[in-house]
Amino acid sequence: MPDSPFESPLPSFVGREDELAEVTAHLTRPEVRLLTLTGPGGVGKTRLAVRGAAEVRDAFAETVIVSLAAVRDPELLLATIAQALGVPEVPDAPLREQLQAHLAERQLLLVLDNLEQIVDAAAPLVAQLLATCPHLTVLATSRTRLGIRSEQVIPLGVLNTAEAWQLFLERAQAITPAFAATDETTPIIAAICDKLDRLPLAIELAAARIGVLPPAAVLARLEHRLPLLTGGPRDAPVHQRTMRDAIAWSYDLLDADAQRLFRRLAVFVGGFTLDAAAVVAGDEADVLDGLTGLVTASLVNPTAGIDGEPRFVMLETIREYALEHLTTSGEEDVVRQAHLRYLTDMAEQLWESAWDRDYEPSVRRLRPEQDNLRAALGWALVHEPVTAIRLVGALADYWIAYGHLAEGRAWVERALAVPAERPPAIHGRALAAAGWLAKDQGDLAQAETYLTEAAAIARNLTDDGLQLQLQVLFLLSTTVT
Repeated sequence: MPDSPFESPLPSFVGREDELAEVTAHLTRPEVRLLTLTGPGGVGKTRLAVRGAAEVRDAFAETVIVSLAAVRDPELLLATIAQALGVPEVPDAPLREQLQAHLAERQLLLVLDNLEQIVDAAAPLVAQLLATCPHLTVLATSRTRLGIRSEQVIPLGVLNTAEAWQLFLERAQAITPAFAATDETTPIIAAICDKLDRLPLAIELAAARIGVLPPAAVLARLEHRLPLLTGGPRDAPVHQRTMRDAIAWSYDLLDADAQRLFRRLAVFVGGFTLDAAAVVAGDEADVLDGLTGLVTASLVNPTAGIDGEPRFVMLETIREYALEHLTTSGEEDVVRQAHLRYLTDMAEQLWESAWDRDYEPSVRRLRPEQDNLRAALGWALVHEPVTAIRLVGALADYWIAYGHLAEGRAWVERALAVPAERPPAIHGRALAAAGWLAKDQGDLAQAETYLTEAAAIARNLTDDGLQLQLQVLFLLSTTVT
């Protein structure tokens, strides 16, 4: 074992200045005994930990880095750490006591890399070592925090735009030294990085393809990311050689209920609320606990929602993996039906509140759901055309409120064009929506056609409330004539 873990060249490091400064600031504070870097697979926890340890090496008498990626058996954790520290074995003496005695007076920074698969064994061991070894500081990396009282946690997010672009360029040049960014390729590289969620491992794997594929060809193949994101360095841990393996490492650590929730949440595009998650999870699921576990495992990220209600998102690269499992699970149709039902209920609440004080909150709640609405409508047009008609008819106010007239009209007209036996009330509402949108676009002749047909349907309805809604919409068309 070398005297210093930094005798060999450090792994290349791009960006992360703010995160590195935060790590070094924590490690040089005496009261911080345990610092854990968390984040999804491939986000760069190990590199930041190694770089941070190097930055503060003068503050410690010793630094030891222990890679635990290959350790899946909790029984091997203690022995692996002891061997890395050079603890001499004493016959008939418990190894835990030997380790504590070995560390008792040493001023040491112990870096424990990749703990998530053995976190249940690691947490009590680390807690005991910190309690009995007063000069010990532990820097851990894990996709989930250790959950002990002395722990400080730094969640590691994806790269910013400039860092992601620079990382791609450096890794591409490592493969193809002659590669250079040009006026033509610069925006393409930026688009590749955005498509990959600016996730470092994904960017590195994509950049490695530059030896064979030009940037435009790489971007074209990212509609399905995971098949492209392979071929990582042979000296990397197995779960870091492909993006699929990196995500599978986290997925395999989940219990069956958490795996089920994870794959079902993949139906959401652009995020979801806790209520939405409950709809696709099923009534029997404890969604709050399950979602908390996925957030802790760095597979789902919390973010700010509407009116203080939390919202959650998956990185698209992770969502693609979850979708693969949803498809193979046999649950996809049931989950997509639940997703569609949830959004249709939201839209119909808006339609029903068009003339009362709940109108503005109903419109506002729909705004973050644009990508979900698109996904639900695309699926419904093929699989549930009657529900598609219901949904487009209820969304006219939403599209008008946010100025999405062309998109809204296109969806309505696509739904109206699908052959289906639809209830007159639902058909009339969709025609009214089409007319209103066409009118606001200035297509007055087509607006009059749609609204006249809607009014004819309304006159034959016994539901006075719906008839009134359609009549009011028709009256709005008076400027047509």
